[in-house]
Amino acid sequence: MAKKVFYNRRYKMPGWAQPYAVWAVVAFVTLVIIGFTSFERVNSDSPEALPARVNGFADGLFYELRESDAGEHAEVISTYAARLKKKHNYTLRESKAGNCRVLQIDRGRAKAYGIAAVFSGNRGEAVYAAMVFLDKLPANDQSAAISLSILLPQQGCDKNAWIESWAANDLLLPVVVDIADGAGSASDYDRIGQLKNLALRRYFPEAFLTSAHTTWANATGLISRSASPIIRLAVNNKFGNSPEATLAENPLLRHPLVSKADAESLARPAGLYLSANTQLSPGGFTALLVLVWLLALLPFVNALGTFRERIDLGSALTSFVLYALAFLSYLLLFKLSFRFIKGDVAIGALAVVLVPLVFFPVRVLQKTMLRAELNRPGLHLLLQAALTIVCFLNPLTALVGLLVLTAASAFARATLSRKLLRLSVLALISLVFVAMTREPLGSFANFLFLYLPSFDSASIVSLLLLCLIGGNLVALLFVPRERI
Repeated sequence: MAKKVFYNRRYKMPGWAQPYAVWAVVAFVTLVIIGFTSFERVNSDSPEALPARVNGFADGLFYELRESDAGEHAEVISTYAARLKKKHNYTLRESKAGNCRVLQIDRGRAKAYGIAAVFSGNRGEAVYAAMVFLDKLPANDQSAAISLSILLPQQGCDKNAWIESWAANDLLLPVVVDIADGAGSASDYDRIGQLKNLALRRYFPEAFLTSAHTTWANATGLISRSASPIIRLAVNNKFGNSPEATLAENPLLRHPLVSKADAESLARPAGLYLSANTQLSPGGFTALLVLVWLLALLPFVNALGTFRERIDLGSALTSFVLYALAFLSYLLLFKLSFRFIKGDVAIGALAVVLVPLVFFPVRVLQKTMLRAELNRPGLHLLLQAALTIVCFLNPLTALVGLLVLTAASAFARATLSRKLLRLSVLALISLVFVAMTREPLGSFANFLFLYLPSFDSASIVSLLLLCLIGGNLVALLFVPRERI
């Protein structure tokens, strides 16, 4: 008689957990690869700089620009530009672009580093900084290709339009030097955009909102309408009592040309800024985004496979439109509150209070008058499609939205402990969201003011996607526990 052998009964993983286990293995391997290939450490030491000694050129230009009358500045600049041509063999020419008068100083036949200096408001500090830099540069590098465009004072000239047309030229690291306008504006938050490498901080620290942290870059990625390739430098000091003090604060003295840095490596895109000297490459960020996208898809896979729920696209589309309209009302009320409420705590409390006030009546309307029910698989599928579109428009916003979708989907089916866990995850995402915007923009309220789309034709796509996604993420919290 054969001897019976008894084996210990092995633990059987629930069906809903098996896709997550597979995803965890894939995520672990991918993150290890990202860690070895996509994290980039950036040197944070101060780069080589040109000497700040005042020579005859810098001394003479300083006093003549400071003491000249309003109508004489253009003549002074042209005179000293001619001295640069004679002294260092620069090419000098003058042109007109519409109502703008431009003085062009070039050297070299290779692709040139671009600098634009703006003379505005009868202040020539920016022009002084650029011309002194061109006078000092040949002693450091005789072969560097450089192109300086000086916007001379002229009535009727649109400075911003000229800068946009100038930046369209084929230049390396285009830099615009202008006088500081005092009070900050929304454009201050978009000086670098998402197109520059963290290494540029060494050369142009004035172009960064904070020098010690990089969460501002993530916040900028969330609010920027377009990622401008221009580096904007502000000359803060007015002409003082001596040229020495003015020259010492020249932001161009650390230009990459001085240390002969590789411009292409400095200007290559960065996917995500992680710390003061660490960044994630675009390839690594894309892999991370794909991982989170797959994670957000798993509740939908479980709904169809493990829980045998059915897709009712008709019901889902009805809910999709209904809750999008509800979120539009929510957004109107929320934006109106900015006139009366400014504190971050008050804004957060209002955001929570408005959810039941706006969405509970919509839920009652849906169940009583429309006789319709929320279809979780259908809603999840439509939300995943909308967030996929956002991945191409604003990847960082899509990353946050996909994480919220993962936590909110199947919320009603979860046990009380898992519901609390999901709410904790949503709260943690919110805290991270606030932390990465509060410091660089002063307050979270300032961030929301810039981030939320305005009610105009230019923002119609952003507004539509925000209402569709925001409203139906809330709708997922109202899905009944029973299978539908």
